[in-house]
Amino acid sequence: DRASAVAVQRVNIKDALSITDIAVKYSKEKAEAETPFDGGFDLSDDERLYCTELIWKAFKSGGVDLIESKFDNLFTPFGKGPYILPSTLLESNYLKEILTQSLN
Repeated sequence: DRASAVAVQRVNIKDALSITDIAVKYSKEKAEAETPFDGGFDLSDDERLYCTELIWKAFKSGGVDLIESKFDNLFTPFGKGPYILPSTLLESNYLKEILTQSLN
């Protein structure tokens, strides 16, 4: 509800289709298991996931570390990182921007 824009990215790597299939399978499994949102933004387990964590772990399950283990370390009201911010994913060398749309 506070997003100002959306972006569509395409995986830009060799064997992208097979890696994307693995990422989709991982994501579907988490959705079907009704994995809850991780409001604590804890990367240490898969019992709860937040948005960018889900994307990162889905592709990592296919052998691609979209952020090349470059985590964001922030001090926030809910703790101290590491975290994965949307901007970090957008800067990934493995993704190519297809579309960006402002929501304002």
